[in-house]
Amino acid sequence: MAGPFSSMPEVPQINLGAAFGDAKSTIMGGISGAEGALQGSADSDGGFSLGGMVSKGKTAIGGALSGAAESIGLGGIFGGKGNNSPAGSTGAGAQFASQGVPDWRVKIMLPDEFKRLGGEIFKPLIETDGALVFPYAPMTAIAYESAYSDFHPTHSNYTFKAYQNSAPSKITLDAEFTVETVDEGKYWLAAKHFLLSAGKMAYGSNAVVPDGAPPPILKLFGYGAHIWNGLSVVVSNVTIPLPTEVDYMFIKDFAGDAQGTYVPVKSNINLTLDIINSRQKIKTFSLDSFIRGDYVNTGEFL
Repeated sequence: MAGPFSSMPEVPQINLGAAFGDAKSTIMGGISGAEGALQGSADSDGGFSLGGMVSKGKTAIGGALSGAAESIGLGGIFGGKGNNSPAGSTGAGAQFASQGVPDWRVKIMLPDEFKRLGGEIFKPLIETDGALVFPYAPMTAIAYESAYSDFHPTHSNYTFKAYQNSAPSKITLDAEFTVETVDEGKYWLAAKHFLLSAGKMAYGSNAVVPDGAPPPILKLFGYGAHIWNGLSVVVSNVTIPLPTEVDYMFIKDFAGDAQGTYVPVKSNINLTLDIINSRQKIKTFSLDSFIRGDYVNTGEFL
């Protein structure tokens, strides 16, 4: 499937601080050149040449715009090549991601059992590194709670706090999906099916998933190692609205659906994820190691 999820375009590196300074100088120089071109046309042969003035002024101003675009890495807008790799720039402006940066998009990996059982229904997700990759950065937050008990001494104006425990809060994701092509519609259907499957236990007769197994533990990635780097989670709630104020796209012949299904062209899928830590893993926890940042690259212990 050649959809927008199959590959992430490289983002050019742009130094805005130095680039806009260069652009200003280039534009001002081009305007001065245009002024000279117009004056020269007026002085030649002792009279005005309207055609020459327009031609020379157009050339000078066009060159100024192209030069400015080159200096900020947007030369393609005006027909130039663009300066997308200012390796020698020393300005202190913002630096966008350069080539070779790992994929930081938020995604939830498919369990191995789903890959073996999924067939065509999970093919769109398997083609995006075996994961549900959210096409837009979802609205989310990192939250952590520490619980304290209140003690109320008799005849006192104040209470005392007694520490109980600490734990990371649930992770909520409000993820936007848009559907403009058939492939994107299939991706929405595959995402919906995956999230509904991830909340079910192995009930009934099963050949791959062991009978009685609880819902699978999933791996959450997003934004880089310091945020979510393979965090173990389970799906505790999923809400998939079917809005009335948007159009729907007809998707046919996907995963055995010969009659077709209508998919909203814009919707938000809401997820609640619980963080899971095994008792064996918790026994290895060290506050010293957490403070030093030793768990950053392991994905453990939010």
